[in-house]
This record gives sequence, C-alpha cells and structure tokens, in this order.
Amino acid sequence: MRSIVAAYALVVLVPVFLWALSDPLLATGVAVIVGGAYAGGRVGIRTVRRLRAQRAVCVPRTDLCIRVVSR
Repeated sequence: MRSIVAAYALVVLVPVFLWALSDPLLATGVAVIVGGAYAGGRVGIRTVRRLRAQRAVCVPRTDLCIRVVSR
C-alpha cells in the first residue's frame, strides 16, 4: 500500500514542483492555503473524536456543559 501512495505522490508532486519553479509566489500562497486546510482538518477531526469519547464538554470555571449524543 505504501508503494502505491509513494508512486501517486511522485506523479502528483513532480508537476507541482515544476509549476512552483515557474511561479514561486503563487505556489507559496497555494501551499499556505492547503497546509492551513490540512492542519484545520486534523484539529477538527481530533476534536470530534475527543467529544465522542467524553460524551460531555464543559467550559472551565462555568456551569456550561454540552452533552454530545452520537448514534
């Protein structure tokens, strides 16, 4: 499976690298947007998994608690 992923990454990354050489400023902007979306997605997934495990989320130093229901 890893070899398939590595081959796909090479097929995708070689043209991206060549494009980045021709327009580095735009490539940097795209990389920042893609990297931010990836990081935000990872944090969001981790938060959802933690919420499902806890079943309730309480705000510190308040009486506010949110119960999480998953079916």
